[in-house]
Amino acid sequence: MIPNHDLVIRNGMPVVPGRPVEPADIAIRDGKIVAITAPGLAGEATRTIDAGQRPILPGVIDSHVHYGYGDAKDDYRVETASAARAGVTTTIEYYRQPGTYLDLQDQIDVIAATSHVNVGLHLAIMGSQHLSEIQSCVADFGIPSFKVWMSRRSYAPGAHIVIQGFEEGELLTAMEAIAAVEGGVLALHAENLELFEVFRERVPKELERTLRAWHLARPASAEAIDILKAGYLAKKTSCPIHIVHLGSKEAMDAVRIVRGWGVSITVETTPYFLTHTIDDRAGVMAKVNPPVREREDVEAMWDAVCNGEVTLFGTDHAAKPADQKRLDGTIWDVAPGFPGTFTLLPVILSEGVNAGRISLGRAVLLLSENPAQLFGLPNKGRIAVGADADLVIVDLDTVKTVTPALQASVAPFSIYDGWELKGWPTTTIRAGEVIVQDDTLLNQPGQGKYQYRGSAYAGPSTPSKHRS
Repeated sequence: MIPNHDLVIRNGMPVVPGRPVEPADIAIRDGKIVAITAPGLAGEATRTIDAGQRPILPGVIDSHVHYGYGDAKDDYRVETASAARAGVTTTIEYYRQPGTYLDLQDQIDVIAATSHVNVGLHLAIMGSQHLSEIQSCVADFGIPSFKVWMSRRSYAPGAHIVIQGFEEGELLTAMEAIAAVEGGVLALHAENLELFEVFRERVPKELERTLRAWHLARPASAEAIDILKAGYLAKKTSCPIHIVHLGSKEAMDAVRIVRGWGVSITVETTPYFLTHTIDDRAGVMAKVNPPVREREDVEAMWDAVCNGEVTLFGTDHAAKPADQKRLDGTIWDVAPGFPGTFTLLPVILSEGVNAGRISLGRAVLLLSENPAQLFGLPNKGRIAVGADADLVIVDLDTVKTVTPALQASVAPFSIYDGWELKGWPTTTIRAGEVIVQDDTLLNQPGQGKYQYRGSAYAGPSTPSKHRS
C-alpha cells in the first residue's frame, strides 16, 4: 500500500487542555497534523513511531530567551540543540541593540542558518529611534512584541550592552505606538531601580556574598510599584502589557489590582521562581533580575499558576560562560542570569505534574498554547488538525540527574545541577521531522526556521533564502 502520510505516531496519549487524555494516532503530512484518529485508523505512513502509551504534548515554546553571551552564531547552534533535546521546538529571543532595527535581515539569516529549532524575535525598545521603527519591524520582519525596561539603568556585570530604560513619558509614548499594532504586545521588565541604590546601602556588609543581599537590595516592592505604574498607563492607552519573570507575592498582588482596572495584563513566571529561594544551595550562581525570593513567594507563585493567574512559563535563558559568572567578589560583582531552556519542561513535569500541583493540560497551556496565542503563532502550541506538527513525546516516569554534560550548553552549569527530575522527553518533532530521539540529536544546524509572527505581518521587503 502506498503511504499517504509522512509520519504517523501510534499508540499515543495526546494532551489537549479541557479534554480527556485518551489513546489516539496522529497523522502528519507536509509538516502539518492532518488527522487525529482512534488507534489503528490513521492509515499508512513513510515512517511510524510507537509512542508506547506515553503523553504527547505540543512542542514547548520558550518565549523568553537571550542568546549571544558567547559567540552569537555558536550560541544559536548550541543552545537550540540543547533546547531540542528538552522538547522545546520554538524559542523567542529578546533581542536588543542600540542601533537601528531596520537591518534585522542579517540577524534573521544567521538564526535561520544556524538553529536546530524555530526562533523568533522580540525587540527591546531603547529610545525614540526604535519607537519610530515599530511599524517597519511588524510589517517587514513579523515582530509584534516589544520590550521595555521601566527604569533607567547603567552597565551591569555580564551585560551585552548598556540597557536604556524608559521614564514615564517615554513609556506612555511606547504604549501608544504598540497599542496601534494589530496583535501588539508590550513586554515589561517591571523593577524600579530608583530604589536600588537606597536599599543597597541598607544591606548589612556580612550578607554581601549571599543571595539574600540581592533580594534585600531589589525588593519585591520595586516590582509591584512599576507594575501599578505600567498598569495605569496601559489603561490610559489601551495597550496590552505582559509582565516578564514575575516571581513574588507582592508583584502578583499588584497584577490583581491592575486586572481589576480592566487592563489586558498577562504574566510570565519562570521555573526558578517555583523552585528556588534565597537560601538555595545554588548560592550566588542563582543571582538573577528580579531576584529569587522567600519560600512564601514560591508558594504564592504556585498558587497563581494553579488558579490560572499566570499566563505562561518562560525561562529568561542566558547561557553565560563561566568567566562571566564572577564568583570571587561580592554579590554586586556576580553577573545575573543562567541557562534555563533545557530544564524548562523537566522541571514543570517533575515539580508540577508529578508532584500533583498541576495537570498535564495546564502544563500544556502554560508551556505551549498560551505563548503561541499571545505572541502571534496561531498554528503552534496545540494538537489539532491543521496545526504545525511540532510535538514532544514524554515519559513521566523517567528520572535523570541534571549535569552540565546532560545540558550541553555554552554555560557549563545550571542552577539545577544535581537535581533529580522526574519526567523527560523521549522524542522531539519539529514540522513533522523527528529531530531528537532518546536524547540523540538527529537534525542539522539551519533546519530550524525563523518565525514571522502576528496577523499584521505584511511579507518580506527583501528576499531571503531562509523564509518560510
